[in-house]
This record gives sequence, structure tokens and C-alpha cells, in this order.
Amino acid sequence: MKKYIIIQTLSCLLLLINCKPDHSQPARQVLIILNSSGSEYIKSEHYLMPYMSHFGIPFDTLDLAKADMPDNIDKYLVIILGHANVTNSDRRLERHLFKSLSKSVKEGAGVVSFDPAVFTEFKGKSAKPFDADTLVFNKPDHYITALHDAGEKLKMFENLHLTNYETSSAEILVSADGKPFIWSSELGKGRIVQWSSQDWMQIRILGPLGGLDDCLWRSIVWAARKPFVMRGLPPIVTMRVDDVAGRGELWHKDPLYWVNTSNKFGLKPWLGLFIYNLNPRAIVELRKYIQDGNATASPHAFGRPPRHGWITLNKEENWQTRKHDLYAGFYYYPDALPFRETDYDEFIYYDHQHNRPWSDFEAKRGLDAVDSWYEAHKPLPKSTYFLPHWYETGSNVIDRVSKKWGMQFIAQLKDADMPWNDTVPWVKQGPFRLYEKPGPSTANPSPEFRGTNPLYYADFTRIKGCNFFNCFTEIRDVAGYEWAPDNDVEATVDRGLQELKRALNSMSMAVLFTHETDYIYRIKPENWEREIRLVTEGLKNYNPVYLTTDDALKIVRTTKTSFISGVTYDKDRNQLIVTLKGILDIASSLWVFTEKNGNIIQKLIITPAFEGTTDITTKIN
Repeated sequence: MKKYIIIQTLSCLLLLINCKPDHSQPARQVLIILNSSGSEYIKSEHYLMPYMSHFGIPFDTLDLAKADMPDNIDKYLVIILGHANVTNSDRRLERHLFKSLSKSVKEGAGVVSFDPAVFTEFKGKSAKPFDADTLVFNKPDHYITALHDAGEKLKMFENLHLTNYETSSAEILVSADGKPFIWSSELGKGRIVQWSSQDWMQIRILGPLGGLDDCLWRSIVWAARKPFVMRGLPPIVTMRVDDVAGRGELWHKDPLYWVNTSNKFGLKPWLGLFIYNLNPRAIVELRKYIQDGNATASPHAFGRPPRHGWITLNKEENWQTRKHDLYAGFYYYPDALPFRETDYDEFIYYDHQHNRPWSDFEAKRGLDAVDSWYEAHKPLPKSTYFLPHWYETGSNVIDRVSKKWGMQFIAQLKDADMPWNDTVPWVKQGPFRLYEKPGPSTANPSPEFRGTNPLYYADFTRIKGCNFFNCFTEIRDVAGYEWAPDNDVEATVDRGLQELKRALNSMSMAVLFTHETDYIYRIKPENWEREIRLVTEGLKNYNPVYLTTDDALKIVRTTKTSFISGVTYDKDRNQLIVTLKGILDIASSLWVFTEKNGNIIQKLIITPAFEGTTDITTKIN
């Protein structure tokens, strides 16, 4: 799989270069055993490998179709059988593999197997196929399933076709229809984790951020001989609010009071601005949040204009009864660009009403109007995150956005120049949406569209000669497209925690995502404060790192511009040396896992900025 490295030149231009990870000097931590002649091999390539890349776990591969089993696989901390039927029904090879793995496990190596037929005391003689739509977590006291509650149920988007295995001695951690799905055992000094299937990794069935990712990486960590290193992400938590119009005055509060409330509990939101709806008081307030580092913001759309049906709220009783009407009480910039649409919102980057890019003339006119607005209200720094209204952008605005506005990051769900509708597919980008046939880019909940499946992008993209890092998180199967907070405090908090924990458990960027114009402005200020307080309290066990979205995106990007190239453990000095290659333009981190008295301890190690190669040395307690 290809990776890309960002190189920042003295002129601060970002260039993309094609770079393949150097596995010629293996980290000797993980060996993935595959068989390219087998029918199941493609699942390892398409589903397991993207996960390994996402978690930042360095590995070597052994293709049984091309090479014999080496005699020294016990040098690896953990061995992964990468897919079902890894021996391609070769009984002699199966016996040899079993013998070799058994020896390695007894001496302390771990095994994580997606081929139950190889490493298990039962060979499926009584196996009967069945379909399951729900997984049940049975052992919350086990490290692998510790982030789930006893009896917790995880419903999949489509049925999972499984084989019924019978066991009497293994510890069943997750079951499907009362039958083993994930189970663990110990042999000598080593540990074994078995999965009855890896088909859950497919987006259409459950897929990334669907609720099982933590069990995958924790399986590897639990089984591995310690110390064990993986890159992963720190527990980053951000907040994203689209359609920001500054409507707090409807509650007799400051226009953006809810940003201050969020700041009180650590959250530093990114704000997608409806720039023409921000009144002078809101702009003064916004400027302070940005300058103090408590928020970042960029132009999302011109905003919601005073069209037909516009309501003037100048009486207290009228405000009380009509304050949440669609067009009620919006301020609109007196020097605004004349309307370019006849209905709904005024868009900057795309002719939404006609499902097409603006002409070059109109695109420039719109961008010039944005520049004029910012010039009239400076200083008001823009975020480096480009996230247009409805994700719609024409490629003819990209040069200005990238080169003049300096935006390095983007939320790209679909190709430029295309509308957001059911006929337009999602983009094929990493870490996970690389191989499956794309579904529509919308949030259509219909099973055929898969629009409410969770999504996470963290990959480089190039649009009309300009380079961006595409990154955003949306856990759509909890409340739909976004968090959807309202005045039901308990339900709102539950949805927020489900979404944030799902991302954190997956080692992805956790984003509390909503809209001001559709949701926040309807919430009573006292309810909003309780919701934010309770959501953040519910995350305390994760030791969250609250960052602005701009800073969070920089850290995510470092996991794609650098990688672990070697791990050395000096047992005599009780010292671990981790070698990183690539570029870090900002301090980042990696995870070191140790074990004491059966308890696995994880430690976040800070990695300073570097270019080229660097060694990170840490003591093992």
C-alpha cells in the first residue's frame, strides 16, 4: 500500500511524494501470515491491512504461497493469521503451521488468528453455518473487551455469515447468536486470540468505527509479548459546528455564548461560518475566541438570507412564539453580495440550487466577496480547514482557497464539481475506503445507500494541482448525519458519548459534530451547559486531549508522514528504543504497552518534531 509524505519547503509549499514504507529493516514486532493462492487472501489485503496502517502497527508478511515457514518466527512478538483458510486446504502445511505456532506461543509469542481452522482445539467437524445480525460482549473484565459493558449488544448493518464452532475450554469474549465469535486462550507463556470471521470489517456489514475496532487492536496488544509499540493516535477530542450564525441573542445571551460554554469544559470548536449572518457583536466575540486559541473558524457559506417568509422579531411576544422559525431573526450583512440563488441559503463555493459549479466569473465574484468581508472585519484569522456547505465545491475555487487562504486540510466526501446527492459516490481514500465499491456520498439511511454507516477519512488528496489532507469523522449510525443535540439532556448526552467513544476506541479523531442553525440555537442555555458538562465528564477515563480542529488535524497528518521503522528492547537496561522515519512538523506521540502482574499498562510517549530519522528512547517501568 502506498503512503505519502508531506515535505514542507522553505517557501512553505506542501508537496506530495510517493513513498512506500521500508520493510527491509523490519521492526520484528508483528508477522502477518498470508496465502496469496487462497480465495480468502483478498480480505486480508482489503480489510486487515488498512487497519494495521491506521493503528500504525509495523509488520512483516509471510506469503505461504511463495515461501516456506521460517524456523525463527518466535522472534516476533505476535503472529497474525491474516485470513481464513491460510493454508489453502493443504493438510500437511496446516500441521506444520500448527506445530510451528504452538512452539512459538509456548515460548511467549502471541497469535491473533482469523483462521479458526488452524489454531484451535476444535476443527469444525460439527460446524454448521448460520447468519447473525448482532454481536454480544460477554467478558467486560477481559482486556480485549474492557471498553464494553457486560451483555452489550452490537447490531450490524447486514447479517454476518458465520460457522458454528464448539469449544469447552476457551474464554468466549464476544458471541454471535450464542456461539463463539472472539475467544481467547493461553498456551505456555503465550496467548492466542481467535476470530471466527473477519467479514465484519466490510463497510456494508459493520466496518471501521462500527464498534469493534477496539477489540481488534486490543487483541493484538493482549496477545503480544511486551513491551509492544504502536503508533495510533492520542485520545484527541475536537468539536465541529457548521452553519454558525451567532444566534445566542434569541436567548438574551451573547451571540456565540455556546462557544464560551464549550470552552469551560475544554472543547475548542471549529466553526463553519455563515459569514453574512454574523452581526457586529458576534464578530467581536468570534475574534476573541480565535485570538485566544479557543476556537478556529473559516467561511462555510454566505448564510441564510432574508427571502420570502422573512420574519422581523421586534416584539417580545413575537420573539417567544416565532424565534425558531426558519427565517426568523437572522441578521444579514448590509454590504452583502446580491443574491445568486432564489431559495434556501447563499453558497460560496458551488451553485447548490442548480447542482453545478459556479462559472469562473461567479466563482471569482463570490471569493472576492469573502475577501472583502474579511478585510472589513480584520483581524479575523481563517482556519486552515476547508469545509464547504454541503461539502460542495467547484474546482475553480480551489486555487484561491489553497494558495491565498492557506488552507491545508479539507473535508472531502466526494469529488469536486459534484453535488451532494444519492447519485454521487463517496471518494475512495484511506485509511478505510480504498477497495469497496463506493456507496452514495449522502447520509441517506436506506440500506442500499449505506449513508448512515460511520465514516473516517485521513488521507492526502489533490484537487486541481493543490494538495490537501482530507480528514473528518462522522459516526452516522447513532443519530443520523450528526450528534443532533436538543433539549432532552439525557438523550443528547448519551448520543454524544456514543459517538465520541466510538471514535476514541478506534484510535480515530473524535469529533462532536453538530450545527448551530439547525440545533444549538434551539437549546436552552442551561441545557446546553449541562449537556457539554456531562459529555466531558463521561470521557474522563480516556484522559482526553482537547484541541482545536486545526491542531488535531496536524497530529493526524503526522501519522501519515512518518512511521515506525524499528523497535529495539534492551532488557539489561530496561530501555526501549523506537526508530521513526519520515517527517513530523509538529510534536506527536506513540503508544508503549507493558504488562505487570497480568495487568496491561499503556503509556503515551511524546515524539518531537523531526525530519528524516529519529530515535525515541524510553525506560520501561
